Amino acid sequence: EEEIRSDLAVIDPAGDLTPGTEDEADPTMRGSVLRRELAYILMAKGRHSEALSLLERLEALHSELGHENLCAILLRDMVAVMALTGDLRRALRLLGEASRLDQRTTGTDAMLHIIRALVLTHMSRLRRAEDALAAAGEPSGPKARQVMWWRTRSQIDRRTGRHHDAVTGALTAWNMAREDAVEADVGPILLDIACSMRDVGDAECFDWYRTVLRFAHEDMRFPLAASAHASMAKAQLLWGRPKTAIVHSRAGLELARWSGCWLFAGKAAARLAEAEEQMGDTSSALRHRQEAQSFYRRIDFPTPSPIHSGPGDGTGLRARQAAQDGSQRTHSPDRMRS
Repeated sequence: EEEIRSDLAVIDPAGDLTPGTEDEADPTMRGSVLRRELAYILMAKGRHSEALSLLERLEALHSELGHENLCAILLRDMVAVMALTGDLRRALRLLGEASRLDQRTTGTDAMLHIIRALVLTHMSRLRRAEDALAAAGEPSGPKARQVMWWRTRSQIDRRTGRHHDAVTGALTAWNMAREDAVEADVGPILLDIACSMRDVGDAECFDWYRTVLRFAHEDMRFPLAASAHASMAKAQLLWGRPKTAIVHSRAGLELARWSGCWLFAGKAAARLAEAEEQMGDTSSALRHRQEAQSFYRRIDFPTPSPIHSGPGDGTGLRARQAAQDGSQRTHSPDRMRS
């Protein structure tokens, strides 16, 4: 962050440099390129208002200049910020605005469809998510776009019960992301793998959770850490370990509150309530369930179903069986890291 701010202080301190083209190699675009990079750093640190403000100013500038393809990309960046805060309905509106710009490249159009599918998946609108991903076509083009396609495919499969396909998709994205010169954020991919392995009942998911948590905390990726802790809490519940689930739920809740990630805060609070209920602390469970509801209301998000790990629940049963037999280890994150 400091390096980028230092460069901006020399190149374009007041934001007065007017880009002549949309080409990133154009020297007049340097200020815009640096500010977009800065927005991503701020977003990763949980400073969403600052990131969004930067992106909004950039989008306004390039809109006036008629740079419609870049405007679509900047709107997509704004959607990424809103996905972290949980404002998914607004994210969909911005994606709709981006799709109406008529000078996009084919690649930008495909990426917008993929991101729309991902947002719809998080909203549990899975049929519409399938349609959006189908509109993006098969995974092709730049590797970064293929990585996002496979991530989205994995998440749709996981939420529709195709758990083995979800693992395959997440690992495909991971292997692509590790190739040289591929610009991809590996943190969310690590979390995708952990979640898909959790839902298939593979105890190796805990190795992946530890890897993504270490990655997130070392890089001060607080939204990612919040999401990973909340997700790890669900895994601990499915494996019948409510005490450990409480620890991760509280960590996720604290980080999500601090960084303004209300969807993650809602999930962490809901899992904390579930764990406390299993421990017999009904009054605290009720309080945290109400808190989760308030977080979901804040972002107009439908309340998810509670987690069940009883004998009638298939995922919980698979998790307990995996915990008993040690589960077959197939893809250790430490072995797979470059």
